[in-house]
Amino acid sequence: MEQISEQVKSLVLEYFSIINAQVSETNGLFDIIIPSEHERIFRKENLKITFDENKEERNYELVLPGSSILSRILNQCIDFGPVVTAKLNSNQHNSPIIRFYFYTIFESVKSKTELIHVDVDIKTQKIVDIDESDINFENNPIIENIPADVIDDCFIEVVDHVEKIMKVSIQDFKNEISVLMNEEMKNINSEYEKRQKEIQDKSIILQSKGESGTKFQKVIDDAMQAKNNMEIDKKSLNNKYKITIDFALASAIILIND
Repeated sequence: MEQISEQVKSLVLEYFSIINAQVSETNGLFDIIIPSEHERIFRKENLKITFDENKEERNYELVLPGSSILSRILNQCIDFGPVVTAKLNSNQHNSPIIRFYFYTIFESVKSKTELIHVDVDIKTQKIVDIDESDINFENNPIIENIPADVIDDCFIEVVDHVEKIMKVSIQDFKNEISVLMNEEMKNINSEYEKRQKEIQDKSIILQSKGESGTKFQKVIDDAMQAKNNMEIDKKSLNNKYKITIDFALASAIILIND
């Protein structure tokens, strides 16, 4: 969770830097003045946020995956696909690194989001692992002339990798939804069995009294209706518990070791 929080923090602060917002921090509490042209996004000119779950300041909103502020920022990032630069303080890589941020959205009867990033070496187009401590986000060197086809190749490599690293999370979400669906299926079957028992008991009573005709037909109709209702409810479960998973490119950072 700490790693996700740091990723969210990096992305959010980078966004506010891009839109020239005024950001001040005091012990992990951030006061942000939003430029007038961007106030419509947040519906206010001042924001008070924190990325630390241990902070209990009432007026400061915790920004983590799923928060409204992060959702608004990610939607803006998706629209204009920001690419910024940062200084890479590491001698392990001689060529620039592109860090792609992805916003993963899991949707069904419940939803969740995850923010992940993948680093790729521009020269080798291989996935690498850059430590957060090696990145200086306050230093924004000039971007080198990187061919568009190279960036495209890096992105393709990253997309394939994202699907691999998200495989466990995706399966966990599917399992979670499957459990909920099975529970509802059991409830439907239980209600049907209960209704069938009531109808059967009523039928036995009518038979013992020698009843026939309209009353007995009504019992038969009730039994058929209960069965039809059960079939309809079961079919609706597939739509109700349908799972969609989307990967959205939120932003990209070019890390330069000059």
